[in-house]
Amino acid sequence: MSDQPRIALLWHQADDETKHRRTRLDGAFRALTARGAVTDPVVYADQTADAARESLLRSAGVLVWVNPITAGRDRTVLDALLRDVAAAGVWVSAHPDVVSTLGTKDVLYHTRALGWGSDVRLYENVASLEEALPSRVASGPIVLKRARGNGGLGVWKVDLDARGAAPALASTVRIEHAHDGTVQVRSLGSFIADFAGYFADGGRLVEQPFLPRVAEGMVRCYLSGRTVAGFAEHLPRGFLGTSPAHGDGAPALGFEKEMHGPDAPAFRALRAALESDWIPGMQRLLGVDTDSLPAIWDADFLRGPEPGGDSWVLCEINASCVSPFPDAAADVIARTTLERVAARRHAR
Repeated sequence: MSDQPRIALLWHQADDETKHRRTRLDGAFRALTARGAVTDPVVYADQTADAARESLLRSAGVLVWVNPITAGRDRTVLDALLRDVAAAGVWVSAHPDVVSTLGTKDVLYHTRALGWGSDVRLYENVASLEEALPSRVASGPIVLKRARGNGGLGVWKVDLDARGAAPALASTVRIEHAHDGTVQVRSLGSFIADFAGYFADGGRLVEQPFLPRVAEGMVRCYLSGRTVAGFAEHLPRGFLGTSPAHGDGAPALGFEKEMHGPDAPAFRALRAALESDWIPGMQRLLGVDTDSLPAIWDADFLRGPEPGGDSWVLCEINASCVSPFPDAAADVIARTTLERVAARRHAR
């Protein structure tokens, strides 16, 4: 193999038009090239999986940008391919097993004891929902999340339509879907019954308390391995309501997404907590070693419930398809990738 490591960057062909994926990844291509790598764009589709396999087997490593569930597609074929090439010695980021561990909402439950945690519950059947939810909504609105989903898909805010008598399955609740803002007013029991088929297929639901400071914006922390590579501020999808900073209902943030480097003063404490405490703690709880952490992943945070406080609550982790990312993150991604590839070479 040449002294110049060959690094494949793989994305789904459907994203070329809808998300302009190649353009979003220009920074990563440039950073890898500047560090001496040969880059290989691999545009993937299930129908061309054999050609992709040949390309990946010629590579020392592959960086993958494909969502687990998008527009009716899933990653069943791709994940099998990635496991095969990883077994053949190619470094894969993120490996499908790591995506399953970090990139599902279950991570909120399994790491709830960390400083980023909240009062999270995990449900695996209708009976457990029926038993728990009446008393849970009695204390205030909750958020239910399917184990997998993006863009607010499979995320609902559930609140009593009127407070008074002790809640029961027959109580009327107001249900808002984060993805498109649709609202239903119906009985709690009928809403729960909708999940019977989902649970039968092995689905899981995670519940968190609703965080009232959501309208102040979400902070996305970009990570490469255990290193913070940048931040973004943006308005999350759904549940914004009326902003405390703008009583007329206008969002508190006047932008869709604002990128920051890793040294942004506003997030200095958050970075310190992540690098020194929360990420190492997550690794211990989940059994994920440092070399398995993706070259690019992110953790999304909302501000804790205390007005004006500086606490943070984890909302989700994205490990399969993180873009765009701050310009400063590109070189960190390249450095992590090439360090991992070199370590694998030396171990063989």
